[in-house]
Amino acid sequence: MAAQQRLSGPAALPALYRAVQAARLYPDSKTLADMPLAAPTAEVEAAFTALELPDAPEQRRAVLAQFCGRWLLPAGSDVLPAAAPQLAAGPSPGWLPLAAPSAAAHPERHSLLVPPGTEGAPFVMPSANRFREQYYWDTLFSLQGLLVCGLVDLARTILATMLAAVEPYGHMPNGMRSYYLNRSQPPLLSQMVAAVHAAAPDPALLRRALAALQKEHAYWTSGAKQVTLLGADGRQHRLSRYCADWNQPRPESYREDVATAEGLDEAAARRLWRDLASAAESGWDFSSRWLADGRSLASCRTTAVVPVDLNAMLYQMECNIAGFAEQLGETAVAAAFRQHAAARLAAIDALLWDGSSGQWRDLIMGEPEAQGQPSSKPASASAAVEGSPPAPALAVAGSARGAAASELQPPSPGEIAGAAGVAPAVCSSYRHSDVVAASNWLPLYCGCAQAGSSQAAAAVASLRRSGLLQAAGVAVTLSETGQQWDWPNAWPPITAMLIEGCAAAGGTEGQQLATQLAQQYLTTAHAAWRQSGRMHEKFDALHCGAPGGGGEYACEDGFGWTNGVALSLLQRFGWQAGAAAAAPTDDPPTSAATMRRSLFAAALALCLLGLAAAQAPPGFDCSQLPNDWGQDQDQNNNNNNNDNEPWQALATAPGQNVYQQVYNTFLSRYGSNPPSGWDTSCSWNASAVGCQQNYGWGQWTGMNQALQINYTCGDNVLGMIADVNYNDNYVNVDDLDVFALWVNGALQAGSNIDENSLAWWEGNNDVWGSFYNLMQENNNDNNNDNNNNNNNNNNDNQNNNNNNQNNNNNDNQNNNNNNNNQNN
Repeated sequence: MAAQQRLSGPAALPALYRAVQAARLYPDSKTLADMPLAAPTAEVEAAFTALELPDAPEQRRAVLAQFCGRWLLPAGSDVLPAAAPQLAAGPSPGWLPLAAPSAAAHPERHSLLVPPGTEGAPFVMPSANRFREQYYWDTLFSLQGLLVCGLVDLARTILATMLAAVEPYGHMPNGMRSYYLNRSQPPLLSQMVAAVHAAAPDPALLRRALAALQKEHAYWTSGAKQVTLLGADGRQHRLSRYCADWNQPRPESYREDVATAEGLDEAAARRLWRDLASAAESGWDFSSRWLADGRSLASCRTTAVVPVDLNAMLYQMECNIAGFAEQLGETAVAAAFRQHAAARLAAIDALLWDGSSGQWRDLIMGEPEAQGQPSSKPASASAAVEGSPPAPALAVAGSARGAAASELQPPSPGEIAGAAGVAPAVCSSYRHSDVVAASNWLPLYCGCAQAGSSQAAAAVASLRRSGLLQAAGVAVTLSETGQQWDWPNAWPPITAMLIEGCAAAGGTEGQQLATQLAQQYLTTAHAAWRQSGRMHEKFDALHCGAPGGGGEYACEDGFGWTNGVALSLLQRFGWQAGAAAAAPTDDPPTSAATMRRSLFAAALALCLLGLAAAQAPPGFDCSQLPNDWGQDQDQNNNNNNNDNEPWQALATAPGQNVYQQVYNTFLSRYGSNPPSGWDTSCSWNASAVGCQQNYGWGQWTGMNQALQINYTCGDNVLGMIADVNYNDNYVNVDDLDVFALWVNGALQAGSNIDENSLAWWEGNNDVWGSFYNLMQENNNDNNNDNNNNNNNNNNDNQNNNNNNQNNNNNDNQNNNNNNNNQNN
């Protein structure tokens, strides 16, 4: 329990945190929450206490900025690119990072969580920008994408990390940051276990998962998360609600929460902050589902809502746990969870199903006092769970320097769990919500309606006429509030669950609707990529390919669940171009192969970096470079003067600084007369790095070892090779001996490009073929697609005549585009 309440990193220093957030040093509140401390917590705190802060705002801001530059490290510096034995994936797009060693060695300095035993294990980030950690429900859809790619071992590793989080914390946190420990997210862990186990049965992993899932189930069915509702017949039904263990501003949205509670007294502010955190726990942050007036965040009342989707997912979890227990011979556990599932389904049918409209609906309970809302009064020391000190306050009142007596204190574990006398909610006054939300049909996905039943058919029919199905996607609600989980946004995970739910409903109507929505999603995702080169976390349901909007932050690109859903749908439904009219695009794909190439090559970086982490390119480990690599001598020990300096550090510590030196050398030698189309002002980033070897060529018989780096900038790809040639007599570093440049999908030649080296490279497919062809063909895919569709984008003018030959048998390799390049 102590781990659940203890903050770490800057949020553990409330005076510092409050002062920096008030000064608005960083546009996003989350930036400060993610910045590691550069020294022990006590040392940073002492330094801040000794700091003299001017009263003048600009001077104060400058002093704080200087302090943060000295005592805090950049946000994101606690994650590193995933490194396989022969390849290290660069930070862009940053799909599969590792926690920095210091995050495990000095956890108090970092908000990043590293569960015991997971040090050095890769995890999945949804994007490489704002979301610099793994998230709970996002991971299901990312895992599905990995499994489509055949990366079962990697999926198993990521699942094991999540199980390792449940074991000490009692639940899977919202995300892998200490400030997320106060809440969870939609409980889909059992679905992840089912997916991975189906791909590669593993009784040991299943047994470990069974224990973790029982802990997770207890978390959702006890304390303030459990509600008891009295039916019309007087029968008691137990369901669950979102209720975060938190009643102050969220560290990652500190300024926003302070502003939302402006003008409220302390008790009202605490209730609001709990409801805001509980809405974040739902994954739908924020939506009219949680707003009493349907418009403003200040009316948020998440804990007054008994959500359809949460209880349907818990029913699904209970069924899954029973099934896992049966497989393992745990008959008592299986029987208990069959009973849990039956009781929950009866409650869902009795209270949440609305037969008159053919859908399930959220319940709105009465006033907070009638709900058993946890008290806003701080729990006494005796009420708190033993050995679990309260977290530091992140107050909005009081002095700018330290904690005043009147400042808000976070809830203790005892207050939340009921140890302070807070009973689970009991409610006899409630009503159906009138919000039309896509969540009303998620029970289809969770198996709450029997396949082929009249209930399932009614639900499919009501979804068709709900008004949510639009030209470019499924809107999550019909309420236009400016919040990101409202009209007109369409979210990939919701769409994916609706598709699976309709398919599972049975009957022709359900299958037809599932196929229609799948085709529509793929068309929208493809259009987004073709229009912007990006895959968005959410889409505009009205405009094909357009990103969604609203909410507390700009629409993120990447994006884990967007890519994973696309992969899963391509695998299950394929691409039927003739039926794509459900969401037309100006540039529709012309064939299944073209669609697969475009989405696999351009959008699915998740699969790319999964391959990077799981499958090394042919050759040798970068760590096996000769000890004297970095010298530059011929057989007579004469210095060859081949610009040796940039390579010195590579022998011991390849890294971004070295990759930048490599690029700077390239720029200095060829930037004055660059190949046509190469933008020397572009910000090029190392996106894939590895080592390979070959066995000499022509008159040379010495071994050739080489560092290879892909750089990307927008749609351009720069592939660079740095050779290390040696035999028994000498070591020779030939920097940039072989390199290639693709501009807008076309391989460049002439104008300072070494054509002889390129010809050799292309001719040595037995050694370099995978790496060379992957880069060449996948970049040509874009050009070929554009020409086939009469598209006048930048790729049109430089099409390679061999595109069609190169692409015939390489659909599964065409994954290398934009920031998603991979040496394979």
